[in-house]
Amino acid sequence: GAKSPFWIDLQGSKGVYHGDNLNVRWLSGAQGKISSDHINAAKCRLQLFDLVIADKLYDHAVAKVMCPLNGWKDSSYCVDEIPKGEHRSKPDPLENKTDPLFIGAWVERLRPSFEIYDYARILSWKQMKE
Repeated sequence: GAKSPFWIDLQGSKGVYHGDNLNVRWLSGAQGKISSDHINAAKCRLQLFDLVIADKLYDHAVAKVMCPLNGWKDSSYCVDEIPKGEHRSKPDPLENKTDPLFIGAWVERLRPSFEIYDYARILSWKQMKE
């Protein structure tokens, strides 16, 4: 079947798809190994967005930013109420079930993604305050 040009672009020189750290790859254009330059380029690209909405701030962003900007008044999305059970701690699905060395290797491999996600959350929160 036909392949999307996006997936073809992400194939390495050996035809291996680099599926890790996609947020860094999309924002920086990296196709091979991720470097600190790619992370910095991704952060710069994020700064160019008019609005960055991190997942944990989504409901608040819609109610406090998107609704007023678009004149939405009668939508249930425009009510900034947090349900009582929403922020309860959830059990860690990896606790006592996965090898800690595996988790450490996984976190290290995805460190660039975590760094970009944390930076996006900081930008999102800063934009909400403005």
